[in-house]
Amino acid sequence: MAEKTELKGVGGWLAFLVLSMALLSPVRTLYGYYRDVVVTEHNMGLAGNPVWETYTTIVLTLVVISCLLFFLAAYRLYRQHVWRSVRFAIIAMWVACAGMDAVGMVALYVVFGGEFAVVIFQNVTGELIKGLVYPTIWTLYLLKSKRVKNTYRRETDMEELARHLGVREK
Repeated sequence: MAEKTELKGVGGWLAFLVLSMALLSPVRTLYGYYRDVVVTEHNMGLAGNPVWETYTTIVLTLVVISCLLFFLAAYRLYRQHVWRSVRFAIIAMWVACAGMDAVGMVALYVVFGGEFAVVIFQNVTGELIKGLVYPTIWTLYLLKSKRVKNTYRRETDMEELARHLGVREK
């Protein structure tokens, strides 16, 4: 009879999530920037327009922050098997997806004005909703998975406090 092995370690869906955060999400984010900003700039002849340049600088900054959050979350999930890595990954996903979309919409409103932003918002509502799917699915996975529970040790309050205070165990 085959022996049941305990689900533990970065494998299965957890490995796919780490790979997704380290490679697929940043590539998708960069492609979205290219599609939404670079192609629009080329097609509409916006190069050199100071308002457009301001907006693209803000968007590029958001793209870089998103990619860094995804990389850091993937690294922590892969290398640091404590529960705070899972918490960080969940927060990073929500900030990199929904948070950056919200900041991008605010930037659009501030830079271009209300009327233009409303028109754009009506056209990208579906994209904004899609940005909620990824963090929702993976948050549920991270919170419910047996593999995640077995892989990432939960620290006691004393251990976490000692870590924050820089106290080392003897």
